[in-house]
Amino acid sequence: MPRLVLAPMAGYTDSPFRLVCKKMGADWVFTEMISADGILATQHILLRLAMKKNVQICDVKRWLSRKNTPTGLKLFVGGKFEKEERPISIQLVGNHPDKIANAAKIMIEIFNPDGIDINMGCPSKDIFKNGGGCALLSTPRRAIDMIEKTRKIIEETNCASNKKCTLLSVKTRLGLVDEDELGKVIQDFYSAGCDFVIVHARTYKDFFSGRPRLSALRKVVEKAHRVKGWVIGNGGVVDVKSYKEMLKSGVDGVAIGRGAIGNPWIFQSLPAGKDIKPSIKERVKVALQHARLVWKIEGSQGIVEMRKHLGSYFKGIPGIKKIRTKLVNVSHIRDVEALLEALLEALLNELKTKFL
Repeated sequence: MPRLVLAPMAGYTDSPFRLVCKKMGADWVFTEMISADGILATQHILLRLAMKKNVQICDVKRWLSRKNTPTGLKLFVGGKFEKEERPISIQLVGNHPDKIANAAKIMIEIFNPDGIDINMGCPSKDIFKNGGGCALLSTPRRAIDMIEKTRKIIEETNCASNKKCTLLSVKTRLGLVDEDELGKVIQDFYSAGCDFVIVHARTYKDFFSGRPRLSALRKVVEKAHRVKGWVIGNGGVVDVKSYKEMLKSGVDGVAIGRGAIGNPWIFQSLPAGKDIKPSIKERVKVALQHARLVWKIEGSQGIVEMRKHLGSYFKGIPGIKKIRTKLVNVSHIRDVEALLEALLEALLNELKTKFL
């Protein structure tokens, strides 16, 4: 079971960032959430291609490369990962138990992940109004049915293809408005077939603001442990101090989300018990590694989407504003390399004594 996790974050936890965090020490990672409805709506394209080329669906992973992904299959690219990212879970979002289960079957057949995660915690308006994410907490019977059906189809898929065990997890929150809502059903989640639950220690109403409700999280953990269930705590962990506070709730592991953006060193800091403050040289080195991975895997569009990461790597450093503004406008790896080299030269000259 995972102990130190990179939490799934839409728009952030793509393959390059997962690789960076794995190298830093994350022992489990998750894809960004993928729509189960979207997977099922486009699966006919996969089936048609498989029939045309006389291969199995599990062999079509090669069609999902950046340069030759068939039109209509872009959604599947979110499930791609490198072998160095293992163990990894593919996260699915949706509002219908059968659709989540069937989408899980397809993703296991194509990608063979180490786990499937069901999103029951996203507070996005679009997801919520369609009955997915946090909205599932308002329909606990549906949520439990979703877990049961997904567990069943995972077992059937693994057995049919002689695959290894695929873990099933749920990422959720303490409740919608009441912080005790999850505690009322957490044991049912495990009885339905969930292997572990990642709990963001806030409610839907809290969104991402305010201190994590650790006393409420402790109650959830105590109930989970009565049925030998594992709980991964999430929310507000940005340094060693907040990490130790989270551990006091009794969780079996911790998932880092926004605390890892611009600071993948957090996966080294937490086990060491000491916050690592990387030098300018180290920041530039890791940001360059990240950018080159993005360029290799995702191309120019990936560099555009990585702008938010680049700015975060150098947030809070004196004298950075001018170059940071340029970093959030790059579109090619050459731009990134030139700017980071200029940044390193300028800051090393100005801040050498302070940072190195």
